[in-house]
Amino acid sequence: MLDEPERYGPKWSDRMVGYASAARFMAGKMVLKSLSEIIELMGAYGYCFEYLIEKYYRDVKIVVQGLGGPQRDALDSIRRYYLFDWQTP
Repeated sequence: MLDEPERYGPKWSDRMVGYASAARFMAGKMVLKSLSEIIELMGAYGYCFEYLIEKYYRDVKIVVQGLGGPQRDALDSIRRYYLFDWQTP
């Protein structure tokens, strides 16, 4: 959708930023869930430095928390998707 602005609208419109925030929120949530299950299945080996699962988990946590974290993504997606105006009383 972001690659086709003539079809879906400008990239920085409120609706498109809301879609992007929702996608980032869901992707981060699913990656963390998947890595948690992998670590659980591997048991103690999931925390070993020899296997890269521990490194991936750390890196994903850093990326997910960057730019405000999941709460910020949820707020942005709700506010921008539904075009809620914060200045209106």
